[in-house]
Amino acid sequence: MGDGVVIHVRKGDYAILETKKGYIISVLFPNAYRNSHFDVSRYFKLDISGLIQSGDFEALDELSQDIRRDYASFQRYETEKVNVTGRRLMSKLKLAMKPWDFTLYRCGNDTHVLKVIFSEGNYKVDVERFFIVTDYLLNAEDLFSTCERVSANIRMSCEDFANSEISKRDFDLL
Repeated sequence: MGDGVVIHVRKGDYAILETKKGYIISVLFPNAYRNSHFDVSRYFKLDISGLIQSGDFEALDELSQDIRRDYASFQRYETEKVNVTGRRLMSKLKLAMKPWDFTLYRCGNDTHVLKVIFSEGNYKVDVERFFIVTDYLLNAEDLFSTCERVSANIRMSCEDFANSEISKRDFDLL
């Protein structure tokens, strides 16, 4: 298959690799051989670009389980091993965004962070500040409108949200 770059990993489950010919899902088959403790990774060329671009990791989790459960159905998509040449992990996924207002991220460790833009000073310099958000925001019926409302509330009374604010450095580490 050639060379590829790892872009997503679920340890002990699967990895997604990006190659010149598309995306490959490498699925781990534990105890692949009878009376053996050897684990084997198998590579499958599937059209998963939509799942990758939307960041639908739950669907990728289910796909890896389906491949393990019903290997025979996916065997025709199996490809040769991909030589991993690097890593470019998708650690942050944008869930909602309004330019110059807010961006809601889901980070690699399933923490959700709302970046809020503040305009400060005489020259209205844009400053970004980061706030960890709770499931209340994430479970809202209209996520976009809720993010708009929460970002406006943060700007009006930032001191009320001091406990959930994190630094840019901490955000980069998530």
